[in-house]
Formats: sequence, C-alpha cells, structure tokens
Amino acid sequence: MCASVMQPGTDVEETGSDLPEAPDEFVEQVREALEHLYDFPYLQRAVAALAPGSLDLPGANGNLSGQWLRRELIAAIETLDPGPAVEFLAPPARLFNLLQLHFVEGLTVQQAAVELSISRRQAHRDLHRALQSVAAVLWARRAARESSGGGRSDSAGAAFEHELNLLGVRPVPVDLRDVLRGATEAVARMAVQHGVNLRLMPAAQPVLVFCDPMLARQVFVNTLSRVITEVEPESLVIQLGGGRCRVTMDGSEAPDRSLAGDLVRQLTDRLSWSVDQRVNPTSVELSIAFGGDRDSEPKLLVIDDNEGMAPLLEDYLVGYDCTVVSACEGDEGLRLARDLDVAVILLDVMMPGIDGWEFLQRLHSRPETAAIPVIVCSVVHNPELALSLGASVFLSKPLGRSDLLAALAQVGVL
Repeated sequence: MCASVMQPGTDVEETGSDLPEAPDEFVEQVREALEHLYDFPYLQRAVAALAPGSLDLPGANGNLSGQWLRRELIAAIETLDPGPAVEFLAPPARLFNLLQLHFVEGLTVQQAAVELSISRRQAHRDLHRALQSVAAVLWARRAARESSGGGRSDSAGAAFEHELNLLGVRPVPVDLRDVLRGATEAVARMAVQHGVNLRLMPAAQPVLVFCDPMLARQVFVNTLSRVITEVEPESLVIQLGGGRCRVTMDGSEAPDRSLAGDLVRQLTDRLSWSVDQRVNPTSVELSIAFGGDRDSEPKLLVIDDNEGMAPLLEDYLVGYDCTVVSACEGDEGLRLARDLDVAVILLDVMMPGIDGWEFLQRLHSRPETAAIPVIVCSVVHNPELALSLGASVFLSKPLGRSDLLAALAQVGVL
C-alpha cells in the first residue's frame, strides 16, 4: 500500500508522489513525537528511533538533536498543506489543519473538530490518516538516508554552521554592558592562570543592541579566551563605545594571523557584526563592530502565549529578510512595539491578561504605535471585529506558511 501526500500548492486532484506506507509501530512513534513537539529532551531521545540514518548529520545528534527532529516533523506536516487556493474548511485541507491545530497549536481533538465543523469521530479518523501520511514522508527520508550510508560530514565548520541554523537567531533588545560583564567573568580565572591582567572599562550609559544575547555572549567569551590563551598579553583592556567593542592587548608581540578565529567569524556573520584587527606601535587591537544588515531587516513581532509560534514563524521565513521577535503576553508586546522599530505585529486573541482585542485598542491609542500594521491570527474566528479595531489582516489558525507570506506581502513587509 502507498500513502498519498499532498504537496504544497497542488490542486486537489494532484496529490503528489505516492510513498510506501510506514509500519504501524513507526506511525505510533511519529504520533508520540508530535505529542511532544515542544519537549526537546523527549525529541532528543526519539531521534535514534525515528531517524537512525541521520545520526551522522550535523545537528542531528547531541544537544540540538531535539530541535533538528522538531523541524523535520514540521516539514513533514507541511507536505500536506494544499496551498492558499483551498479554503480552511474544505475537505482537502482537513488533514493538514487537524495536524496544525492538534499538534502545533495544542488544541484537543474535540476542540479541533469544532474548529473544522466535523464530528469528533470524523476528526479521529482523519487524524489517523494524517499521521499515516506524515509517517510515510519520514519513513521515506529515513530509508533514503540509510541507503546512502547516512549523512556524515567531515567539516567541523559545516557542522557548527548547521547547528547555528538549527538553533536560529532570536534577537531582543540587549544591553551589551551586561553581556560583556558576564563574558569577562567567565574568562577571569583563565586570565589569572595565564598571567593576564584583565580590565573591563564599562560604558557609563546603556549600550542597547538588537541581537541574540546567547550568540553575542559566545562572541565575547570565545574572543577573550582565544586572546588569553594564544597571545598571553601583559594586560587585556575591554571597552565599549562608538558602536564597537575594543579588545586592546598590551605587552605582546604582533600576531601573524587573525585572532578572531573561524568560530567567532561565523558567530559575528550570523549577528551581522564585523571583526577587524589593527596593530599599533605598542599594542594590538581587536575590534568587534555590532549592528549592521540585520538591524535594517523588517521586524515581525509575534504576540502569542503559545511559545511554539515564534519558532514556527522562523521556519516559515527561512530565506526571507525578516527578523522574528516574540512576546508571550500583551503588556510585553506593547513595550516591544513602543521600543523597537516593528514592521508588523502577528497577534493572538486568546491570551491571559490583555487579550488581543484590548491589545489592539491600546496599540492604536498610542501615537507612536498606532501606524504599525497588525495581522490577527486566532482560532477565534471574528475577522469583522479584528478589522473594526484596526487590524490589517485576519488569519485563522492553524497558520500555514503560504497564508503568512501572503499576509506579509499584503501589508508590505515582504
């Protein structure tokens, strides 16, 4: 038997390639993994069973393997998306919508059935069919990997780059003084062991940068530790100011190579930062300039108490110049909308505290945020109310990639 898988954007009659049906045991393993879609430790343990041929792939083993498997599962679900031409309640869209509502959005089967206007019994039948289709996709990929001998990569740099891709970049407003202070504390003992006098000269005012704080910390920690161990200067002075961090080495010979290293350069490239090295008469200066192309990218602020929504949007926007910023409740969303140059807001309705309707009223009552376009995305189907409160677009959950891209194009972001 074969499982027919709907390819994105196909007509109803064209169901794409027929794939071999996955064994029942594998279908059950896929169901369990989808039930734990945001439980990365569980997914990390499940990789060996669901994708044994992937264990040599960069990112498919170790601490990031759970995130790798979640992306694989979501990508398999996306193969059932019939595309924007098919209405939400149309039968050809039902399998995809059931998977999105139940596993991605976290609704019960009964709640999903209500959203799709079908009986609970029909929902369970359709969900089983949908799981078989998703399992067939994953089973075919597993067979392909095993037949090709896995996906071993001999390049450490490629492996690191792949792990960065899996981890993603989650930029937020960050005071780099705090990040640099923590990085300096992390290498302080190493500096003592190598006889290096480490001095941090903090900036008097906050140095606010829109970046991923974890990646920023790794830039500074790895830069400082490399300089301490490979150069061993008499003193190492770290200063912030003028849009850059200067690491000045006194009492050392001029190095004959770049002190940044490949790892730091990969991190700074991901942050759209830059690194340069300058040899002065009595010192060597390594300069890390922050900001750059990423600051100019349009920012999509997603306000949703479902923590899985922001990673899902990042997956949908791979290949597009758009940065996703997230807030789990309305008050935080209002603050970010005020403090950041937000291009568009994707707003849930059912949230604790300030719900989506009150958020819209508050947003548009403030002159500094009133012009930000809002896309309301909710299981509460009330587009007329959303538009009356100032929303630009209304989308029903579950949110498909094609719907998101169309809405962002409609408000002029993409």
